[in-house]
Amino acid sequence: MTLLGRIRLVARFIRRELVAGELTILGLALVVAVTAMSSVAFFSDRVEKALTTQATQLLAADLVLAGNQPAPAAIREEASRRGLLMADNITFPSMVFAGGQATLAQYKAVSAGYPLRGETTVRLADGSEKSGRLQPASGEAWADARLMSRLKLKPGDEIGVGDARLKLSGTIAREPDGSMDVYNFIPRLMFNSADLPATGLVQEGSRIRWRLLFAGEDRQISDFRGWLRKHKPHGSRLEDVEEMRPEIRAGLERARRFLGLTAMLTVALAAAAVALVVRRYLQRHWQQVAVLRCLGLGSGEVWGLFVTLFLLLGLLAGAIGTAAGFGAQLGLMR
Repeated sequence: MTLLGRIRLVARFIRRELVAGELTILGLALVVAVTAMSSVAFFSDRVEKALTTQATQLLAADLVLAGNQPAPAAIREEASRRGLLMADNITFPSMVFAGGQATLAQYKAVSAGYPLRGETTVRLADGSEKSGRLQPASGEAWADARLMSRLKLKPGDEIGVGDARLKLSGTIAREPDGSMDVYNFIPRLMFNSADLPATGLVQEGSRIRWRLLFAGEDRQISDFRGWLRKHKPHGSRLEDVEEMRPEIRAGLERARRFLGLTAMLTVALAAAAVALVVRRYLQRHWQQVAVLRCLGLGSGEVWGLFVTLFLLLGLLAGAIGTAAGFGAQLGLMR
């Protein structure tokens, strides 16, 4: 049989099956199966990405280069060339002086753009709160409630930070990476990194932790992480939320296993349902196969007829089911 003859035969066969209604049931089963699988897959992928995004907010970035020295200019240039966002986060413990009193605090000097992930929430002098990618202006500082209470401070007071005098302009209500700091149990003070040289606290032997934050698309961060492993300075380390917090890594792994198991179960149920429908369909077509063989079609041609039928039906049902599954997961998310 020529190729054109096979196409005509398949077209007549499909038209006959559609009129008989046998193909409709099989098509609906395939659409339902693909819809179920694709909706679970889309939903699982969206949930996993949301969990990862929420986790990165604890780090205020997607990737961090931490060390006892500032990051070399070559690393900043490479990150900029790759289109990554950057911000500085410099932390160290020191004394805060105000009103003739002093207490130990954890200083955090941040640059423009901080935080790259998550939001900082600050309570202003008028009692209102402001959230977003916020940093204290140069000459100003924000303190947490513990420091405010311990030194009996209020917005507008001046505090001594090394050799510099900074105006207290707000109270820290929330900072995304505060829980990741090893010194998060002591009061905290945040100020602009532009004021760090004026404090005179950057000296030989200072216990300063220089952290360069990076954020970007998943592929960009993955490629840059590989490059950075080879070019990072001696003594520095790469940090991400899973490496710094084992409990977060364990939680994410459990969530991924659960979502993966859900997807596998959906695939298994859908495959079983489709297999039952196909089995019923074929059982009802043995006589047609016998008639086709009597009319002169070889076994290969009969197989080709049904394979072509199932292939076309699978492609059509796959397209419809994928679109329906995408719409279903959008509805679930909303």
